[in-house]
Amino acid sequence: MKVLKLSESLNHKIETVWEVISDVSRTDWVPGVDEISLNGDIREFFMEGMGKIKEKVLLCDERNKVLKYSAIETPAEIKHHLACIELTESETGC
Repeated sequence: MKVLKLSESLNHKIETVWEVISDVSRTDWVPGVDEISLNGDIREFFMEGMGKIKEKVLLCDERNKVLKYSAIETPAEIKHHLACIELTESETGC
């Protein structure tokens, strides 16, 4: 299994960033996505260059600032996909 990890520092308050990413139907921060439809914990969207994608939101933890989701339908043959966004506070933001 391939694991990719990215760490990024943002000069914004953790609450501000969490407000954006925890709204799983929000698209203004997702490149190539104009609209997301949400049905319970399933979100569907069309991503430029990828096609139609369906994801299941597994966890949206306000207290710990963690969002986890898994792609369950994609044009690409993906056997397993799990994404985790975890925010931690820093002196300059998060």
